[in-house]
Amino acid sequence: MTTTLDRVRTVAAREFKVDAASLSAASEAADVSGWDSSTHLVLMMALEEEFGIAFELDEVTELTSIGAIADAIDARTGQ
Repeated sequence: MTTTLDRVRTVAAREFKVDAASLSAASEAADVSGWDSSTHLVLMMALEEEFGIAFELDEVTELTSIGAIADAIDARTGQ
């Protein structure tokens, strides 16, 4: 079974053009080549589409790690 974290890692890897195996729950912008403010917004939009949800702007700016993003999605989707 694919977890939310796995799905977030897959989408993030695609958007940042890195190997999904290089991303962990603790990964943050400082750790990932290509993760800057503009690609963060692109990531969040891709995740909204992937999971059929919408983030509030304040959430987008607060969700700064792969794990925090996955946790927020789980909270929103009832996982």
